[in-house]
Amino acid sequence: MAQGVVVSSVSVITYQNVQDASIRTAVLSTKPANTKTLDVPVYKFLEITTTILPEKLKSAEIEFDVQKIWLEKNNVKPEDIVLYRHTASWAQLPTKVTFASGPVLKFKAQTPGFSIFAVGIKQEGTESTEEVEVLEVEEPKSTSEDIGQSPVSNRKMIIIVVSILAGFLVLVLIASLIIGARNKKKFPHLRN
Repeated sequence: MAQGVVVSSVSVITYQNVQDASIRTAVLSTKPANTKTLDVPVYKFLEITTTILPEKLKSAEIEFDVQKIWLEKNNVKPEDIVLYRHTASWAQLPTKVTFASGPVLKFKAQTPGFSIFAVGIKQEGTESTEEVEVLEVEEPKSTSEDIGQSPVSNRKMIIIVVSILAGFLVLVLIASLIIGARNKKKFPHLRN
């Protein structure tokens, strides 16, 4: 595996359904010229863009990998890795370690939007500086792979299920009437 950040997943939560959206991730070879210098050792720079309008994006979660050898070379503990986001300046995002054994370590960070990112070492004595609505989500509502599909609302789902059940009951009623009529013809002595 090449040394680099691998964005394994980008999950988004939107304020409303979004159709035909896309998310693009890229590992950058150097710091983009239009960004300020980050005063910490940086593992890699990333660019993540989307077609989702910023006002529709509630929050997002980025899962990424870092080679353990880089942490060892820089004498860094996994919990000191943080994802930074650049808008007008660099801001630390809430980042946590999700898997820390083996040659590749896995991390998860919350972000309010997309732009240029840097995976680097947490600055001493600082906490996350970018406000993010942190949501505990077991399963993401949309990911980069399924974001083009709009979820069916609960009300529509109930209507579909009730319609299917009603259709099934009508078929059972028709079948029982047909069977009953046949039985009356076969066994006329059972009539009252």
